[in-house]
Order: sequence, then structure tokens, then C-alpha cells
Amino acid sequence: VPVLYQWHRGYFKVSTTGQGDPSKLTKDQQKTIDAVLEHYGDIPAGLLSGLTHREAPWYEAREREGLLLGERGNAQISLDSMAAYYGGLYDAEES
Repeated sequence: VPVLYQWHRGYFKVSTTGQGDPSKLTKDQQKTIDAVLEHYGDIPAGLLSGLTHREAPWYEAREREGLLLGERGNAQISLDSMAAYYGGLYDAEES
């Protein structure tokens, strides 16, 4: 999400911006956020950033756009790609 990236670029910390209304989230959206926080919440920011750049959705989006490793780009990661990859992680933890 380019706007969020620009707000937090270089800070390695997500902070409250005074924007957004958590009460507008659906139960499924809140469940997803809770699962992400449960799985990734204790990982230090630098490690988390590096980890995201080693996961399949990131690589697949960059490959689709023909971007080389280390090359800056704006390849969009599809929702289907994220659902398949991260949903699989969540399902594996539930087993």
C-alpha cells in the first residue's frame, strides 16, 4: 500500500497516524489482523522487513513485472497470492 509505505518509510516502526477507524473492520478483517500480529508481532522490524522480501508473494509479484533482485519497483502483490501463502501459514499453525 503506497500511502502506508510513504508514511512509515525508514522508520521501521508502525505508528498511529490518527487516521482509520478500527470499528469499521469486519470480523474477518479483525481476525486476519489478529493472526498477523500473533504470527509476526514479536519479530524486530529490520528482520521482519527482510523476511517479507524472502516470501513467495513478494518474489512472484516482482517476477511478473520482470524486476531484478535489488531493483526498485512498484509491483503489486495480488490478494490471491497473499491469501494462498499466508493462509497456508495460518492453516499449518492450526494443525
